[in-house]
Amino acid sequence: MSNVLRWDKGDLALYYQITVQLLQQVPVPYDLLLAKCDDHICTHEEDINCFYNELVNVMKYAAKCAIQLVRGDNSKPYWNVVLQQLKEDSIQAHLVWAAIGKPRQGWLNRFRLHCKYKYKIAIKNAALAFEWDVDDELSEHYLRKDMDQLWKKMVFKKEYRTIACWTVYWPAGYCKPISRGIFGLLF
Repeated sequence: MSNVLRWDKGDLALYYQITVQLLQQVPVPYDLLLAKCDDHICTHEEDINCFYNELVNVMKYAAKCAIQLVRGDNSKPYWNVVLQQLKEDSIQAHLVWAAIGKPRQGWLNRFRLHCKYKYKIAIKNAALAFEWDVDDELSEHYLRKDMDQLWKKMVFKKEYRTIACWTVYWPAGYCKPISRGIFGLLF
């Protein structure tokens, strides 16, 4: 997986500040703005590409300085706004609870635990729903005999798997967890 810029975790004010400072130093080729090209042939293509690359390099450098870079497989594909809000609610309830001395009884402790468990259950349900959706897509590809898409989806599932290990139910009712390698050999 490639690295991903986390714009939600970055310092956007610093990014804008660096971008403004560096873009002011890039000379604008006004002659390109006024130049006319034929319908099918542009003689200014190299100059346009050069200017474009300068702009892109400025933005990449500013992002490198101000925006956090994380591995692409760190983010959960099922994460959404509702989970983010529940996480923030749980954190705020914990901070208030900690600020008043971490009482083990009372309405604030019950509220903190309610927020915490609601958040944990929502994560579990979102992860399971995601797994089920991927499984449904795998079944559809298998039934349509679309092996290319089936294997792409299996690789995707392997990369974003949320369940720790697979369990196969054997005919005798015996339940045994197995590794991916053995699973591949069996199926």
